[in-house]
Amino acid sequence: MVAGSTKRHQDHEEEDHAATKRQRLDDDSSPSEEDDLEEILTTNTTPSLIEHNDIALPIDEEDGFVEGSIVKITLTNFVTYDYCEVFPDPQMNMIIGPNGTGKSTIVCAIALGLGGTPALLGRAKNIQEFVKTGQDEATISIELKKVNDRNIVIQRSFKKSSNSTVWKVNGKSTTYKEVLNIVHSLNIQVDNLCQFLPQDRVAEFAELTPPQLLEKTQEAVGEKQLYEMQQKLIDLRNKQKALQHTLKSDIDHLATLNARNEDLRRDVDRMKQKQKILNEVELLKAQEPLIKYSEVNKQLEDLKKQVEEQKAIVRKVNAEYAPLQELLKEHENELKKTIAKSADEAKNCNGYTQELKDLLVKIKTIKDGIDARKADIKAIEKRIPEKEQKVRSMTNRINELEETLKEPPSNDTSEIEANITSINREISEQRDKNDEVQSEARELAIKKRQESRQIENKNQRLNDMKNTLNIRLQHLQQYHPDTFKAYNWLKEHRQEFKGRVYNPILLELNLKDSRYASHIERILGGFRSNMLRTIVFENEEDYIKFTRFAADEQKWRITAALPEELSDDLLNKPTTTEELREKFKFEHYMVDLVQAPKYLLKYICLETKMNMIPVSLKPTDERHIANSGIFQKFTAAQSYYNVRPNRYRHGTYQTEVNHLPPARVLNDSVDNEERRNLIESIRTHQANMQQCEQDLKELSKKKDTIDQAIRELEFKKSDLQSQKRDIHIAAQQYEARKRRLRQLIEERDQLKNEPEEDRVKMDRYKEMIQELIEEEAEHLSNYTNIAEKMVEAYRACSRRKLESIVATAKYDALKSYIRNQASALEEAQKTLSSYKREHDMLANRVKTLMGAVRTAGKELPDELREEFTAVVRHWKENGPTYTVEELGLKIREKEGEASAIRYANPDAMRHFEERMSKINQLQRTIDVRKRDLEEIDAKITELREQWEPRIDGLIKRISDKFSEAFQ
Repeated sequence: MVAGSTKRHQDHEEEDHAATKRQRLDDDSSPSEEDDLEEILTTNTTPSLIEHNDIALPIDEEDGFVEGSIVKITLTNFVTYDYCEVFPDPQMNMIIGPNGTGKSTIVCAIALGLGGTPALLGRAKNIQEFVKTGQDEATISIELKKVNDRNIVIQRSFKKSSNSTVWKVNGKSTTYKEVLNIVHSLNIQVDNLCQFLPQDRVAEFAELTPPQLLEKTQEAVGEKQLYEMQQKLIDLRNKQKALQHTLKSDIDHLATLNARNEDLRRDVDRMKQKQKILNEVELLKAQEPLIKYSEVNKQLEDLKKQVEEQKAIVRKVNAEYAPLQELLKEHENELKKTIAKSADEAKNCNGYTQELKDLLVKIKTIKDGIDARKADIKAIEKRIPEKEQKVRSMTNRINELEETLKEPPSNDTSEIEANITSINREISEQRDKNDEVQSEARELAIKKRQESRQIENKNQRLNDMKNTLNIRLQHLQQYHPDTFKAYNWLKEHRQEFKGRVYNPILLELNLKDSRYASHIERILGGFRSNMLRTIVFENEEDYIKFTRFAADEQKWRITAALPEELSDDLLNKPTTTEELREKFKFEHYMVDLVQAPKYLLKYICLETKMNMIPVSLKPTDERHIANSGIFQKFTAAQSYYNVRPNRYRHGTYQTEVNHLPPARVLNDSVDNEERRNLIESIRTHQANMQQCEQDLKELSKKKDTIDQAIRELEFKKSDLQSQKRDIHIAAQQYEARKRRLRQLIEERDQLKNEPEEDRVKMDRYKEMIQELIEEEAEHLSNYTNIAEKMVEAYRACSRRKLESIVATAKYDALKSYIRNQASALEEAQKTLSSYKREHDMLANRVKTLMGAVRTAGKELPDELREEFTAVVRHWKENGPTYTVEELGLKIREKEGEASAIRYANPDAMRHFEERMSKINQLQRTIDVRKRDLEEIDAKITELREQWEPRIDGLIKRISDKFSEAFQ
């Protein structure tokens, strides 16, 4: 906390110094500067003594120039100047002028003439760009003041055609390094924005932070010790922060350890608490027979009372039931007589009702006949004027047709047919063109589909290659699960590593020919080998970081490698491939059959000597190969050979032969060259496909033009055909009108000559209506007589029905009452039987529970016996404390409390003591770090007490000198 406060205090003081400096500069600015003042260049100051790196720069008392001041500037063919001379004053100098007059050019010349680079100005990249347009060479000459010695003249010449520079000092050729030494000896720093600020780097200067400004100021005009002291303060502060962070981490760790020990202490207390609760549960369970006996015995006493009460109820109901049966028989006989009389009366009513229904049907039939005849008469009366109107209409229509048929229409269509023939010919030509376009389009469509199929096939091949990687990942997860976890962790944190970290070799390795998969997998140690799961690092820090996390923290079983320098010699082979094939009949060296990053391949050769092992798919002369002494290992067909010197016969070799098992994890490999070729081929097919689409669009436009022309021609043809149709239709209509005229004349004459049949029909219909009216009157008279008889019969029937209803109600009420009484008697008897059975069952249960009461508490431990005896005594005197349900709830509640205490640990004490040892060790480490931190705090305080007053004095001198320059 103290160190942090000190740092904040230091930052505020630096900001205050910077603010003070800015304030002084603002106060010294003149409000009377002209509007066209574009740039102020401070080239000299006039103090009597200038200090730099503890060396005083002298001042010429005669002219007032400080040593190192610019006395003269000469420019030749520089940017916009043909020739220019500038003679600065020993005091502040300003170059004033409108925009574009070359003020910035003089500033550029000063920087370049004193050894600055073009990049320093932010205007151009190369020096030849400062040669005036149209000239071949430019020269900058700057004369610098030397007190009590000859002035120094630095000349820089450069050409348009070259980016090189010729340097001269006082007329003699020199090097760029010597020029820089002269400039630095005079404390001229053109690369320091606090001493030289070009116009194009003002934004960069504005972005400097206060600490950066302070450093630049110290470099420009301060003492060397001040800058060194500031750097020491920064280093000490960084150490202080790192130590504070480590100390905080240790303190947090100490608090964590203490907290864990406190957790263990609570575990011990909880174990005791849990045992106490379990004892209470045992006591409660021991009381269960006592409480059950009390409850069941009470239920038995209550049930005895209920049995006696139920016996009294049965006797009472049985006494009331017998007299009601006799009364029910009397009501039943009376009801039967009433129902028989009511049935006779109802039969008479039904007979009269049927007669009335038959009469109503006959009357309705007569009325329907009368209405039908009246409707026929009205229809005939309506048709007579309609026929007369129709004759008049037909006469008018005949006159119109005769007028229309006076002039027959023309039927000549030869000219129209000639035009149609011409248009058909043009349509045929356009359709031929359309067929050609469609043929081209079909060919392009076929080509496009072919390109698309090629893209799909090659994309499928790429997907198959991706599936190969997934299969490798599945193998890695199956055979090396911890390495699979480490691989996933590396994928997520790869950006945290400085150097390259290779995936497990199983994922990085690819075979050029899968036929050799079993050979290569055997040389690498088999599908479960450490080599296939090895993760290789190029950087030691990355290796340490990974192994610390994966092996130490996560306890993963992994293999990580950090090889020392791997030379290219590791890839050398004992013979050439041609010699291998001709002399030994092998096909390849194994290293030639695998693809992997070169660094990884060298590591594999270092570990397995793969570059020294030949391989063949066919059997070889193993004796010849072994006796050659060149190869220690080789594979042929499905065998693996290991050659060793014969210990019993010098100069000969013995060979160990092992069968090669089939490959398990290297069956599938990705050919990177094939993958690149596939991607390039897909791009080519896509380009061809896009070209086909473009050509199809052009053909589509062409087809649209042809289709439009065909539509226009067909429209003209349709118009001509319509005209031709109109002529034919006109001729047909003329003939049809002639036929219609003859037909109308015949129909009109027929209507005029029809007899007066309608009037005869009307008279016949009127006679029929009169006959029907007389028949209806007779039926109505009969209906009235029968209706009177039916009313009287219904009155008698209603009286009988009312008597029957009353008798039925009495009978049903009595029968219902008797049925209820019988049910009540039966229910009372059932209840009594149930009570008796329950009484017997409870009596037996009481006997059983009494036995359980006698044995209750015998299984309790000795320490609980006395407490249980007190519980039994209380039960005998006062009865049970709980009911069975309450006891069950209480037991479950206590068991829940016990089960909730889950942290009891039999090893708690051992863990507690081990952790206490760690706590003591960590406490000693924290004390040491605190002492180190106090020492750093003291050094910072001491160094600040030396540095701050001196930096304050430096800033004050800068402010004073700057103010003097404006006087």
